[in-house]
Amino acid sequence: MCLFLSSCEKAFVENGEEESTEGKRIVLHLDMYDQLSFDDAYSTRAITTMDKVCTRINMAVFQEDTKVKTINQTIDNDNFGKLSFVLPQGEYEVVIIAHSGNGAATITSEKVTFPNNKVTDTFYTYLRLKVEESAEYTIQLKRAVAMFRLNVEDVIPDQVKQMKFYYTGGSSTFNAKTGYGCVNSKQTELRDVNEIVRSTDPACFEVYTFPHAESGELKMTVSALNASNEIIVEKVFEKVPVTINQITQYAGHFFSSSPDDGTIEFVLHTDSSWQQIERNY
Repeated sequence: MCLFLSSCEKAFVENGEEESTEGKRIVLHLDMYDQLSFDDAYSTRAITTMDKVCTRINMAVFQEDTKVKTINQTIDNDNFGKLSFVLPQGEYEVVIIAHSGNGAATITSEKVTFPNNKVTDTFYTYLRLKVEESAEYTIQLKRAVAMFRLNVEDVIPDQVKQMKFYYTGGSSTFNAKTGYGCVNSKQTELRDVNEIVRSTDPACFEVYTFPHAESGELKMTVSALNASNEIIVEKVFEKVPVTINQITQYAGHFFSSSPDDGTIEFVLHTDSSWQQIERNY
């Protein structure tokens, strides 16, 4: 999303402070498009508050590719989702990233990277902001990632301690100007298999990536590992379709033979706010 913003609204004065003579105060209230939460794929409930979808918000402001302002918020901040700052009059580019990583995203004028290259459910906006007067805006973020979900419908053997997901075709680095991934990444994610996972029917594992375009394909290798990191069972999913704001879900028997004839079924379910692809394996 790219917006060109200017304002002739009345000045905003936060907490009664005097308007700065060094710049104009800009306040951004972050909001969500009506999008399905990836945490609840079968709900039609719209998510509209930032604390429901992320734990960190990172903002960077650029002028002619030079970073002039940053704000980093965590979910325990009182004003989480409200960004207030002062800028001199002029024209700027603003990148806002909302995610749930283990640390702040690193934002440059061309790339956004995350601690240890780990991708979580991520939302963003890219704005062109013309500062003339102090003003408040409501800014809508949208999802930047696709999700691969594996539902394991048979019993996970006791010796399996982790599930390893190794995949190519996506990106762990994001370009907020284009809205797509911008590096050909080899991504690896590990998911612990604990008693909570074992007691869930089906056991569910989820990983994220930034597609390189609106739609693309992954090659996904899923390995079940024991305590010594030895492979117990491994399956390769070829040409996994991925699309921004879409869940691609594979469901089936990972450790034993499927009770059906093994036919892969493909169903696309979509509405105006989200998509989910389901496959049996």
